[in-house]
Amino acid sequence: MVTIKFILKNKPLADGSHRVAMRLIKNRQKKVISLRMECSKETFDPEKGEFKRGYAGYKKRNKKLDNYKIRAKKILDQLETKVEGFTLEDFQNIFRGKKDEKTSLWYFFEKKINSPLLKPKTRKAYRDTKASLKKFSPNNLYPEEVTPEFLEEYATHLRNRGSNDGGIRFFFRHLKSVLYMAYKAYKGRTFENPFQDFPVSRFKGKPSKRALTTMEMKAFKQVDLDKRPDLIRSYDIAMFTFYCGGINFVDILSLRKENVVGSTLRYVRAKTSHSFVVELLPPALSIVNKYNNENSGYIFPFLKDEDLTPEQFESRRHRHISRYNRDLKKIAELAGIKGNITSYVIRHTYPTFLRNNSISTDVISELMGHSDVRVTKVYLKEFPDEVINKAHRKTLEL
Repeated sequence: MVTIKFILKNKPLADGSHRVAMRLIKNRQKKVISLRMECSKETFDPEKGEFKRGYAGYKKRNKKLDNYKIRAKKILDQLETKVEGFTLEDFQNIFRGKKDEKTSLWYFFEKKINSPLLKPKTRKAYRDTKASLKKFSPNNLYPEEVTPEFLEEYATHLRNRGSNDGGIRFFFRHLKSVLYMAYKAYKGRTFENPFQDFPVSRFKGKPSKRALTTMEMKAFKQVDLDKRPDLIRSYDIAMFTFYCGGINFVDILSLRKENVVGSTLRYVRAKTSHSFVVELLPPALSIVNKYNNENSGYIFPFLKDEDLTPEQFESRRHRHISRYNRDLKKIAELAGIKGNITSYVIRHTYPTFLRNNSISTDVISELMGHSDVRVTKVYLKEFPDEVINKAHRKTLEL
């Protein structure tokens, strides 16, 4: 409960008059805010907190006090809806035209970014979204300012900076999450959802090439890199991905020598925690032996033997996969392959190749692993190892 009363400040001004102020009391805490009004003690009633009748302009001046009080109550009503409560300092900032930074979207972005529940890759996504928004709207940004018109202008800004539909959708998806987080920080206060009139689904874009054809993969495999030794490591990683069941790049980074047991590769996929046992076909085993470095516990020369924090690992993953994707584009050009070739395309070339060679979809699903193992087990059969290996060896026919 906050009480409001208008008073005169004790200290007189140079001409002997006194400043009119608004006094607020909350939980025995007091805040006195000076108003742009002065008068003599004779014209002001301290008990009623208003100008006395009979003096020139008293009605107009009391009306002004009424407007101050109405505005103050509106601000208090808004502040009282906040989950974490508020201080009279918060009130003064808003009353003076200074919005509380704890209500800005930047504040909620930081809360999201610093959440211990986020994975480093997701944390980076929110950090990148905030940086992008700051380039578009450098000053404090508040939930009520994110309107359909704002989103339209932001989309145009992103488009002008070279973002495609996928990039725009990426930023909007994370902005939407933080915006809803800000909405939930207020109880009883309603916001109009700008995404109702501006659906993110409008940014579909043209589907990118998801896998190489058999002919393209043959061209990739046979590419001549004698004049481009700088691309050989990325080429080897791509071929290792193909011959090891479409293994994800982040899992390749973490592969250690103990993951190789005889002619099998055993690892746990980082994304799904699904355990994989893959037969190391001769081309893949040859690549493993090529990069066998006695000075490192890792199979491939991406990481050193050191303890990395999740953030450090994510930073190095991002740096290495960026270079890998750049190299793949150059290799594809040398091989005469058109289209945007990425680690994702190489990974999904494996199941596409098997499907084109009449391998059962169920077998391919088990080879690749499903993002939700609980769902997979509902409809997938368990296949004998020989059935899986026979399908896997189909890649040797390339």
